[in-house]
Amino acid sequence: DISDIVQGLQMRFLVLFISCKRYIEGNIGEGEIKDLVKAGRKLPEDDMEKALDIAATIGAKVINGEKCCSKYLKDDSDDEPSMFDEWLGEIDDLGEALASLKKFDEEFGIDV
Repeated sequence: DISDIVQGLQMRFLVLFISCKRYIEGNIGEGEIKDLVKAGRKLPEDDMEKALDIAATIGAKVINGEKCCSKYLKDDSDDEPSMFDEWLGEIDDLGEALASLKKFDEEFGIDV
């Protein structure tokens, strides 16, 4: 069903929107990414609000220039990833996209 697909995408991308909002507001958060990942993984599966809060803090830190998250991504193909792990994957993709922008040296407003 298409609504299930859309709902799944909304949940995955929610962390990116909240991370951007926090970064824009200057609310980067406290703590080391490594410690935040550990805290997020210790949460019970049904504590989505706290997991989202921790993941959004990690995302804001990545937007602010901190390195994450490929070394923290689970590589266990046997286990179903938690929503927190899905959010870490999205944050990792965001970090890679931001890193690629640093290599982009086009100047705006100048015709090529």
